[in-house]
Amino acid sequence: MERTDNMDNIDFNDTELAGLMERQMSAMVALRSLTGMIPEESDKPKPFTGWKVKVEYEAKTVDGKPYHSEYWVIIDKNADCVIKSFEIPLL
Repeated sequence: MERTDNMDNIDFNDTELAGLMERQMSAMVALRSLTGMIPEESDKPKPFTGWKVKVEYEAKTVDGKPYHSEYWVIIDKNADCVIKSFEIPLL
């Protein structure tokens, strides 16, 4: 957000900045969609619904700049299919 001045000063010709913005926006969409999945507070224990797997990785952008991210995968109880996956860029 610092590089874009909170989205007020965007250089659309900067491909590195465009990639950074895309990763930030996709992470926010994923996080917002997960907030609707949080059950109401209760004293009852919650049943096991599936697996949450975090993959932490480092890579380089198309421009060769390094970045560090977490990739989360939520898998069903029997590990048959992926329910949700998303990336969170780490600064």
